[in-house]
Amino acid sequence: MTLIEAIAIKTKNLMQEKNISQQMLETKTNISHYSMNKILKCKYKDIDIVTMLKLCNAFGITINEFLNDDLFTMSNLQITNNNQHINR
Repeated sequence: MTLIEAIAIKTKNLMQEKNISQQMLETKTNISHYSMNKILKCKYKDIDIVTMLKLCNAFGITINEFLNDDLFTMSNLQITNNNQHINR
């Protein structure tokens, strides 16, 4: 899976775990509905650290806690290099 897909899955899992709706998450992060839809539907090419920090803050967790998931292990992620996927 791509990093963007892993972030979307983790975000959806945290929304369910913490009983936070998409609208509530948008309000807490000040991320527009349009942008949040793009995040959750894996439509962004890249997600910047500021957006990640906003998500973490809304969930009341650190970036380390967000990334401390098997979703983010190198064996599960496809890393792109010059538009070529590299499975590690």
